[in-house]
Amino acid sequence: MKYSDRFGRQALIALAVLVFLWAAYRSVTVALTVSEAITYNHYASKPVIEILTAPYNQANQVLHSLLCRLVLQFFRVTEWSLRLPGLLGLLFYFWIAIRLCQAVCKTRSRALLAAAVFVANPFSVGWLPVSSGSWMGAGCVLWAMKFILPKPAEQDSETPNVFIASLLMAAAIGFNISFLFVAVAIVLLILHFNFWGRRWLPLWTAVNQLVLPGLLLVFALWAISFLNLAGPVHLDLVFVVLIPGLCALSFAVQRNVWRVTVPLACFLLLLPWIPEFDTFGTVPDLFHLGPEAGMPRVARALRDRLRRGKIRSIQVKTSDRLVEPMNFYRRRYALGAVQPVRRETSEEGVDYLILLPQDLASLAVKPRTKLFEYRGIVLLAEGSR
Repeated sequence: MKYSDRFGRQALIALAVLVFLWAAYRSVTVALTVSEAITYNHYASKPVIEILTAPYNQANQVLHSLLCRLVLQFFRVTEWSLRLPGLLGLLFYFWIAIRLCQAVCKTRSRALLAAAVFVANPFSVGWLPVSSGSWMGAGCVLWAMKFILPKPAEQDSETPNVFIASLLMAAAIGFNISFLFVAVAIVLLILHFNFWGRRWLPLWTAVNQLVLPGLLLVFALWAISFLNLAGPVHLDLVFVVLIPGLCALSFAVQRNVWRVTVPLACFLLLLPWIPEFDTFGTVPDLFHLGPEAGMPRVARALRDRLRRGKIRSIQVKTSDRLVEPMNFYRRRYALGAVQPVRRETSEEGVDYLILLPQDLASLAVKPRTKLFEYRGIVLLAEGSR
């Protein structure tokens, strides 16, 4: 190995470690988002059968919710334990991205450059604290491409293991259903450009080994959820994490592979702008600076106040956006005296209020004591409590 290649490899590893450490730090220190709170409150804390049969919700990506539930069996409920599957997925994504670039790129230097783009692109840095199946799904897609795309030294007679690739793409859809668009695009491109062993195959052979296994797994994971669907489907287009890496890979691969990577990257870039998809969720709040960011300190202030007295049960009302985070922090900080917070809770009989500034003006004129305020979230007590 040349000195420049060895230095580039060490620099790539250092970059991956740095990004992962930053992700781990933010996963411990950043407050839970609304979507993450919904994932825990309604899915990851429930029995497995409820995760599999619940109507589709973008906060319940089946395989990710199951993985969160498994992890929470071994660790107490905290922000980092809920995000641990996402961090493991990030490691998996880094590993498989590097392996894919090494396998299909012409030279080692190009492989290192493409891998660096996969590791440190704006989307990955922005999504670091999120507990979601994005990284596991993206890693599964790249692993499937590693099985399908021809290698520089591959002989024409060699046939990739597309059966495993089909299952991996189905697993990616299980971690986040928006990867369905990526999987369909890859399958169509592979069949069109005849990358499967670089020779024509009977249609039934392609369907039987490339399409059918993954289709059956996707059906098993999502069929009941969509049969129970009662409202419109909303998606976060998390596959955008792949776009910078695929663009970089397109310039670094051998001649034949760009015919898949370039159309795939262009398709993923254009998809969110198609008018029919304007109801789809866009990129989430990348750096999680929403109003719920102050909830941990407010919940701790309420906990400290309750510890001073022997209170068995209290009722808390909060702003609609803070309902799900508040219910998570009830469990996080063992606020057993706080009754579950619901949106339909009336203001009558409420002991404490946790509100945003825009909700303060709508309050009825009653004596209330401001106990704590942080990042615009105000903790109020009824009367002179």
